[in-house]
Amino acid sequence: GEYAWNPSMAAYCDQEGTVSRRWPRGDITVRFSDGQLWRYHPEALKKVCRRAEEPLEMGDAVWVSWDPEHIARIAGNIGEAAWNPRMTAYCGKKGCISRVWHNSDVTVHFSDGQAWRYRPAVLERLGQRTPRKTHAITEGTCVRILNDVGFIEELAGKSGAGAWNTRMAAYCGKEGVVKRTWPDMGDVTIQFTDGQTWRYPLAAIDGISQDLIPSTEGDTVRVTHDVQHAERLAGHCGEGAWNVRMAAYCGQQGTVTRCWPQGDMTVRFSDGQTWRYHVAALE
Repeated sequence: GEYAWNPSMAAYCDQEGTVSRRWPRGDITVRFSDGQLWRYHPEALKKVCRRAEEPLEMGDAVWVSWDPEHIARIAGNIGEAAWNPRMTAYCGKKGCISRVWHNSDVTVHFSDGQAWRYRPAVLERLGQRTPRKTHAITEGTCVRILNDVGFIEELAGKSGAGAWNTRMAAYCGKEGVVKRTWPDMGDVTIQFTDGQTWRYPLAAIDGISQDLIPSTEGDTVRVTHDVQHAERLAGHCGEGAWNVRMAAYCGQQGTVTRCWPQGDMTVRFSDGQTWRYHVAALE
């Protein structure tokens, strides 16, 4: 398996290290002082200190404690987050936060569609949160998918809506536009430059690559200065395909005259010329 024993790991027994990643299946990657990384089963580790944690947010991927007695003790037997014996099956599993409650409780959705409400103390965030813009991810937002196939595959799961498809691997590390949000599940549907759409957990998003762009006719936008980026987004076939004359308008401001269902926008410039651009080429 991916965290099978390696004889070189023996030299690191009884040494302290820092958690660099907690995997959805529960195992943990530890970084040591010499820079070496090893992946361990959680029962092989003992926590010696705990750093201050940022509050959990919607879209965070989290790991649920392995200890059902600990969860039950913290949850109690009354209230919205009260313990339910069926929650035992989800101990040690990964989920995605779909709602943060006023008292800091969170609702966690799992890959089979089940959701449970937990106290934050029984959860740990998977990986490291990417700094994001201050606005929420909404339809029309340009995002980049994490360039980590294995991690996203485990996040997505093997069944249910948004389950992993091997063809999704080709889109890891690429930019796309959010076409639909699934707030109850903490997922988003993303459309890429070739027209393909895939559904991802919010935790699979590397970060918002630009501000939420205007999405109504009459709004003022600026075309990216990066000609190659605009050309790559437009492609060379179909409606809105790249035209070499569009390069002269990169970096210029214009007015949105039409919003297309595919996420493209027609922009009119001061000389009266109009061009159709991919939403991610505008700011």
